[in-house]
This record gives sequence, C-alpha cells and structure tokens, in this order.
Amino acid sequence: MPNKQDIITAIKNLDLFLKTPELKGAKPRLKTDGSPFVFAGGFNMVFQLVHNTKKWAFRVWHVPMGENKDRYVAISKYLTNSKLPYFADFIYDENGLLVNGELTDTIRMEWLEGLLLKDYIEKHLNDKAQLESLANDFLEMAKTLKEAKISHGDLQEGNILINDSGKIKLVDYDSICIPEIEGQKELVTGLKGYQHPSRFISSKASLKADYFSELIIYISILGIAADPSLWDKYKVKDTQYLLFNEKDFENIESSTIYADLKGVNATIDALLIILKEYLSNPYYLELKPFTEYFLAPEIISFQANKEEVLRGAEIEFSWTVENALMVKIEPEIGSIPKQGKVSFIPKKNTYTIICENLKVKAEK
Repeated sequence: MPNKQDIITAIKNLDLFLKTPELKGAKPRLKTDGSPFVFAGGFNMVFQLVHNTKKWAFRVWHVPMGENKDRYVAISKYLTNSKLPYFADFIYDENGLLVNGELTDTIRMEWLEGLLLKDYIEKHLNDKAQLESLANDFLEMAKTLKEAKISHGDLQEGNILINDSGKIKLVDYDSICIPEIEGQKELVTGLKGYQHPSRFISSKASLKADYFSELIIYISILGIAADPSLWDKYKVKDTQYLLFNEKDFENIESSTIYADLKGVNATIDALLIILKEYLSNPYYLELKPFTEYFLAPEIISFQANKEEVLRGAEIEFSWTVENALMVKIEPEIGSIPKQGKVSFIPKKNTYTIICENLKVKAEK
C-alpha cells in the first residue's frame, strides 16, 4: 500500500503519474513552498486538482480499502444515475494514480463552493424570510432524497453547503446509504447533536438514517429564524451543534432549549411534539419521516369483541391508528397508544376514539 509521502510525490508529478483520462492535464493546487495542499485523514488524503477551470477533490487511500471499494463504486453509480441537484459529481476511478510503481484506485468529486450551513445562517441571522426559505428548501430536499431512496447518513452543519444561487449542496459521501448498501455496517454514525441516541449503540446503514437529523436541523433553522437571539445564547458559531446537543435528548422536556422554543409559534410547538415522539422510541430505525405527521391521522380499526354486553360485564376494545401524535378513547379511558387493547366494564353506551396529528383530527 502506498505511503503518504509516495502519494504526495505522485501528486506533484501528475503529468507522469495521473492515469485518469478525464483529468488529463490537471494541476494540483500548491502552497507557497511548492508542496500540494492536502487534507489528510486516517484512511485517505484529499487534494484539490484543477482541470479546464473545474476544481476537483481528488481522494487517494493510504490504507487498504478492503470491501469498502464495492461500496464506493455502488454509491458513485447510484448518485450518477439519480442526477439529483444536491450532490456533486462523485466518480470512482480504478487505477487512477500510479504511486511508487503501484496503480491505486482514486475518487474524484466536484469541488463545491459555497457557505457552510452555519455561515449561511449567520449571514442571514436577522432575515427571517431568508431563513424560512432555507428551511423550506431543506424540507424539499429531505422529501426528494426519501423518494430517491438515498440517505446521506451524516446530515450536520459541516456537510451542508449553500451555493451562490442559494441552492443546497451536500458533501462527504462516506455515510451515504442506497438500497444496495442497506443493512451493511456503517462507516460513519454522525455527530451526537444531530443523531438519535440509539444510533451510537447499534447502527446499520439504513435509508431511515436521516429522519432524526432532518428534524433537528429543520427545527433549528426555524427556531433561529423566529428568535435570532438563540444564536448567541447557545454559542452556535463556536460549537459542533445547532440548537440541540446530546444531553438535551436524555430528557428533552427538561432541557433549556425546549423551554426556549416552546411557545415561539405553532409550527415549532408541533415539531417539538414530534421530537418527543422520536425520543420516546428506543430505536432510530423505527422512526418515520417527520413530514408524515403533517398527514391526516388514519383510524385503521376500532372495534369491540362483543356487539352486546350485560350491564356490569367486561368488554374489550382493540384499535390501530396511524399518523397520530395523540390518541384517546372517550369517555373514561383517556390516552392510549397507537395500537393496543383494553378490557374494562363500560358505563356508557357510546365510546369514541379520537386521534390528533398537529392540527388535524379524526374520530370514530
């Protein structure tokens, strides 16, 4: 396996060692001392190449890729075929670079320009309309990715760019899940302030991996749009968080940020209810997209085990409800889960199941 210094030498001499035909004639970005700019991680090195005025992030591994090679090839093909505007060109090239006599696989990714999410929010901190527009664009992106069967897997402030045209772009594709990868071991589990606590206990690549972080980012953007003072209060610029951190998720209703957001407006109050619902679920793979809670609740079934009952005798109700944040049976019984059974001695002739989902209500 090539070492780091051998890779740097090859990059400094691309005319001789670059074996990717599509990048023929590319030049590396250099520092004043003549050495190439490089971002070195634990597994690979990333250089900036310029080819016909287009910039590329050029990734070379200095440790064996093993089975991850097939993963990156699959992601590259899937993203290319999906043609979604949120992703940069991401191309896996076999034998892309000759390093110390050894052909090495590489990845080239379009070098995206723009402001990171936090920088964009700070720039428009007192422009409520602009931040609400950003939140709407983010929501549209979440829906589009779901329809395309793609999860990014590490949605957080450092992986979201907004370009000069105001369009959202995503970077860092190591965590991406597509149908072919679902169920495999995850390479990245994300930052704790954006992830459901259970993701760090047991995690598999899943198309549902973004559901929690989408909600956290959406609430945060809307919260800052409604109350810009939260930016300084939570020192957002100087942390890896937006408005929430992992300790908030331990008891969300007791957290300071919950108290600050509750009552700001009806939309944020509704989203906080969904966040409580998410955190009450012990496993992140059982979550559903928060946008589904904007749908009307549906009563799948509500029935009794007997059509008639003698006064003082017991009866059993059973029910199944979907898309509801609150379910109750009135009178007498009160709040219930979305699916279940209850046995009791009725005192009334008529009982009604009532389901509410944000501002939408259904009953039977």
